[in-house]
Amino acid sequence: LRDWLFPPVCSFCGIRIARAEPVLLCNPCRCSLDRPIDTPCDRCAMPQIADHCPWCARARYHFSGTLAWGAYRDGLRQAVMRAKQDRWEPLTRSLAVLLSEKLIPFAENWKVDTIIPIPTHWRRRWQRLTNAAEVLAVGIGRNLQLPVFPHGLVCRRLAGKQGMLTPAARRKNVRGVYSVTNQHQFEGKNVLLVDDVMTTGATVNEASRMLLAAGAANVVVTVIARGVGRPN
Repeated sequence: LRDWLFPPVCSFCGIRIARAEPVLLCNPCRCSLDRPIDTPCDRCAMPQIADHCPWCARARYHFSGTLAWGAYRDGLRQAVMRAKQDRWEPLTRSLAVLLSEKLIPFAENWKVDTIIPIPTHWRRRWQRLTNAAEVLAVGIGRNLQLPVFPHGLVCRRLAGKQGMLTPAARRKNVRGVYSVTNQHQFEGKNVLLVDDVMTTGATVNEASRMLLAAGAANVVVTVIARGVGRPN
């Protein structure tokens, strides 16, 4: 009756689908969003070269592991861009279900205790009316039956956009942006940090640094998309 009154549609392309499911995606769109990363590094999710990760060799990461749904290109790139707008929250929730399914064995191995999304500044949230990382985190927590702390981290200042900056400039841009709201809440906890996209890793690295400084035992990261550069 619900499906008859409110016909379910694909959250990406808008065409009618057979019935409402947790993942509101038609088969063609689901295939277009499937952009797996070849031999991803366990720590940073970048493609490895001959069983060696050159990215981890020259970067100091404060997080110990990363799981990405796929590479930041084609349809998945478009989906991430849409997820930053409130009218596309059904798509974001569908992506959260897909990511949760992939996360189940990793969360068990990582012994995740709690989930925290990357926060956004209030001005940016006011402009977008949503925070994709928070929508993803809530969906993942529901599916994995883990507690979510949407306000575990707070954004102290509005940082410049990362998109056009060099890796060094990105690290400087987010330095000191985040702080932990309760210094004792995450002591000894294994934290899963959630964001929509990861490129150089500067944002999640700074957030991980602050969580570890507050006493977290370990921080791991999950994102919908990982920037891996242009395909060959």
